Amino acid sequence: MTAKPRKTVDDKLADLNELYHQADDAIVAQSITTALADRNNRVVAKAAIICEEKLLTAYQRLLKNAAKTDAHCTGKTPLFEHLKTKELGFSVFVLHEYFHWLNYLHV
Repeated sequence: MTAKPRKTVDDKLADLNELYHQADDAIVAQSITTALADRNNRVVAKAAIICEEKLLTAYQRLLKNAAKTDAHCTGKTPLFEHLKTKELGFSVFVLHEYFHWLNYLHV
């Protein structure tokens, strides 16, 4: 029986980049979980970046039709609390919120 060759760091990073096109959230979650436990710091960092991007995407999704989909903000609040702790992510987040509320107020 032949052992599977180990993936190089570049192969692992390429696999993580493919997650941007992966529609199956279970596969994304499993791949990120595996990458976060990897021995290589670049792989771990890339997985963490993808997690942050997924959180922002989830928050944006909850803003759409928020009165129906998350009326009591039980989904948006924990995501907001996490995202506001990030410096760059928070800047993007604040701008997004500003334009969202301007649109909501029809200004």
